[in-house]
Amino acid sequence: MADYYLDEYLKKYATGRRVEYIKFMKLKASFLRLKDINRDQNLILKAIKEADSFITRYPNSIYRALAETIKVRLHMAEYLLNEDIANLYERIGKYGAS
Repeated sequence: MADYYLDEYLKKYATGRRVEYIKFMKLKASFLRLKDINRDQNLILKAIKEADSFITRYPNSIYRALAETIKVRLHMAEYLLNEDIANLYERIGKYGAS
């Protein structure tokens, strides 16, 4: 829901420095949307792509450090999810899948 309103704000009002701020807020909203990392693999991957594009598009941003922190935390969540999936496959005896 936040993405919709941020997109609408971008279309109607954002110019210059505000665009960078709104893009960061969209990244932060996608990060905060992750309630359970064990269920949201696709959202994690999308948020990582958003973080990459923000860091690439705004390399000198005042929000860069926060964006990189979000990206690192997303990678840690992805790693934990992959570990859980691998452990599940090992428990059920599908060693090649893990």
